[in-house]
Amino acid sequence: MNIGRKVGENLRKFIKKRGYRSVELFAYENAIDKSALSKILRGDRLPRVDTLVRIAEALEITLNDLYPMPRAKPFHPKAKKK
Repeated sequence: MNIGRKVGENLRKFIKKRGYRSVELFAYENAIDKSALSKILRGDRLPRVDTLVRIAEALEITLNDLYPMPRAKPFHPKAKKK
């Protein structure tokens, strides 16, 4: 599954969970362009980080709730050979 689609699925879930009757109402109440939000929900568009932050704040969730990131493995460069 691609990142955009996963963000869209999670976003739709949290919009419903917060009790919004429609995506349009959520967009209107939070000053988000509804056509842009629709594209985000379908996974056709990845929002800018500032847009994601605004959406997360409006839903009282974290960015990690929208797209859980796997923990990165520590980077250990090989020692240089002499």
